[in-house]
Amino acid sequence: MINQIQVINLRPYGSGGRGDVFLGNLRNDGTPVIAKFARDAHLPQVRRVFLREIDIMSMQIEGMVRFIAANKTAERPFYIMEYLPGGTLAHYAGRLAEPQLHAIAMWVAKTLSGFHFRAGAHGDLKPLNIFVTQDGHLRLGDLLGNGFGLGVMFSPDKGGTEGYRAPEVVMGATPSVRSDTYSFAATFYHLVTGRAPADGQNLDPVAHGIVCPEWLRQMITLCSQPDPDSRPTMNEILRALQGESLDKYLHSEAKRRSFTWHRRAWLSCRGTSSAILKASICLTVLKANSSYKRPRLQKPNYN
Repeated sequence: MINQIQVINLRPYGSGGRGDVFLGNLRNDGTPVIAKFARDAHLPQVRRVFLREIDIMSMQIEGMVRFIAANKTAERPFYIMEYLPGGTLAHYAGRLAEPQLHAIAMWVAKTLSGFHFRAGAHGDLKPLNIFVTQDGHLRLGDLLGNGFGLGVMFSPDKGGTEGYRAPEVVMGATPSVRSDTYSFAATFYHLVTGRAPADGQNLDPVAHGIVCPEWLRQMITLCSQPDPDSRPTMNEILRALQGESLDKYLHSEAKRRSFTWHRRAWLSCRGTSSAILKASICLTVLKANSSYKRPRLQKPNYN
């Protein structure tokens, strides 16, 4: 595939984790793309981990940044992926209305659940790794290469990003699907409050003086429990957002009432028109309105 695709005008875009990232253009039509090259590829373990990253990207998992081509045999292996000029969700943190947060939660849970099924742990979920397309849709990536659960090469760094890492990862454990659940909670703490979290802090937005929808507060609380086995999976969170119960994780009547309300809210909007449903995850994600009053929750479009 790589023999049919050439990238020109490479210029530095960023560095981190296992690779160096460049912005360039496809020679045939000038389309902007991102090219990521392995760093220290002469080291066998580094090369092996980077090739695994290429394998994951080439799976074309739904919701991931689009993979274009790769060269696994080059002196410095590299791959090419789409360039997303819309930036990341971090830019919109603290400015999203409730239906937008619900739509994003649905999208992230669905995408991460699919990623877990096909590739295992992501390992570095955070708003900076959720990219926005020009038309307002979302893509999950790991541009600077701190995650994809590829563990890691050199102690004591086990991957992930400070503030979004689960307590067990901070202590040296390998990233897992349950540590991704914690990162999901930390991600939504950031999106709700507009503040990046710190390792070990209480992720309950209300405890920090931030008004937060009760269903979202409980979701963050459940997903950020210290014990990994006490956290729901992404598939369970997705089903809860679609109206199913998380009773086995809910140890108080107040939490059960919260999710009962959320199921009613979901069921009440199933008949909403497709145009409104699409708006909840598309361009309106980028147009938070501070005067927005609480609506019925709306099911997002995943296309």
